[in-house]
Amino acid sequence: MMQVRLKVAIWSLLCLVIIFSASACKSWHVRSVDDLEFVSDVESRDEDFEGEDLLVVTTDRAFLMHTARRRATALAGNNVKLWKVSPHNRDITALDDLSPEEIARVLGWETTPPVGMIEIQKAAIVSMRRQENDTASIIVPLAVPTGILLFIGMMVVASAGSGRPLRVRGRRCVTPIASNSEWIDPIELAAVSLDERRVLGAIWTREAQAEHAAVAAFSKLSLELIALGAPPELVLRANRAAMQEVQHARLCFGVASAYTGHPIGPGPLPEALAGDTVDLVRIAREALIDGCLGEGLAAEIARVGAETATDPAIARVMRIQAREEAQHAEFAWAIVDWCLLIGGARIRKTLFAAVRGEMPPCDDMPQHGRVPRRVVEPMLDTLVAEARERLAHQAGAAAA
Repeated sequence: MMQVRLKVAIWSLLCLVIIFSASACKSWHVRSVDDLEFVSDVESRDEDFEGEDLLVVTTDRAFLMHTARRRATALAGNNVKLWKVSPHNRDITALDDLSPEEIARVLGWETTPPVGMIEIQKAAIVSMRRQENDTASIIVPLAVPTGILLFIGMMVVASAGSGRPLRVRGRRCVTPIASNSEWIDPIELAAVSLDERRVLGAIWTREAQAEHAAVAAFSKLSLELIALGAPPELVLRANRAAMQEVQHARLCFGVASAYTGHPIGPGPLPEALAGDTVDLVRIAREALIDGCLGEGLAAEIARVGAETATDPAIARVMRIQAREEAQHAEFAWAIVDWCLLIGGARIRKTLFAAVRGEMPPCDDMPQHGRVPRRVVEPMLDTLVAEARERLAHQAGAAAA
C-alpha cells in the first residue's frame, strides 16, 4: 500500500511540474466561423493567432493550423496536422475541451500527411476550435485538477475494447462515432465526478466502437466459414455471436452516452464490406489470437470488472459481456479444432507460432469496473499457457 501511495504522489507531482513548466496554460474553446471577423489582405496581421493553434474542420478534412492569419475570405497558415473526415464524423461541438488528437481518436479520424502552408476558404469551414493562452491567474486553480486528471489519464490508457476486431487485410478497422441515438440502450448510472465522467465517457466510447466493429467481424466470419465449407453449427454460432455483439454495442453506447451527456452512436462502417481472400490459415490464426486469447481475456476482465464495480448498472453490463465473450472464446476454439482437422500440420505449425501474450491497454479504476494491469497480466499468462497446452494435446492426439 505504501508503494502504491508513493507512486501516486510521484506521478501527481510530476504532472504538476509538467503543468507549471509550460510557458502558458492553454485551453480549447469552440469558435463560430462568423466570429473570426475576416478582414482584407491589407489589414491581415501575422500576429492574428500568434503562438496559437486552430482546429479547422471542413467538409472532408480537419486541419490543425499554427499561427493562422485572417484574410478576406480565407484562413492562411501552417498546417501541422491533418486528418481525413467524413460527413458522419466531423461534428466536434459536443466534445468540449478535448484536444484535436483526442477528438481525432474519439471520432475515428484518419491521419494523413500535413500539407504545410495552406489557405482554407471560409465557405468550406464547418466548425473550428481555438487554443488560447490563459492568464497566470487561471493556471493556479486549474493546476491541481488538471494534474489529477493527467494522472488518471496516464493510468487509463486507451482500451482496446472487448469485441472481436474487424480486420481487413490484417489491419484493424474502427467504427467511427456519430450522433446516433438508434444504437443506444438507455441506462441510468450512479453519479460520478466531472473528471471521472470525461475519462469513463472516452473509455466506454472506445468499448462501444470495438463492440460495433465486432458485429461486422462475426458477420464476415460467417460468410468465410460458408466459403470454406464449414459445418452448419459453426455458421450458426458465428451469426449468433454477431447478434450478441449488436446488444453489446447498444449497451456500451448507452453507457458512453450516459457518461458524456449526449448521444453517441456508430457512424457508417464501409470496411464491413471490404473482404479478404478466403484463407484457412488466416481464419485459424485470427480465431486463436482474436477469439481464444483476445475474447477469452476480455471475458475474464469483464468478470472481474463486474465483481469490483460499485454501480449495479455497470456490473450488469459487464456480466453480460463476461458471459457472452466467454462463449465467443469457446466458439473460437471450435473453429481452431475444425481448421486443424482440415489443414493438419500446416495449420498446427502456424498456430504454435502465433500463441503469444499481447497485453491489452488497461484501466486502473476498479470501482468503475476497469481492471488494472497488475490483475490482467496473470490472466493473460494463464490463457497463453492453457492455449499452448491445448494445442500440444491436439497435436499429440493427431500424431497418435
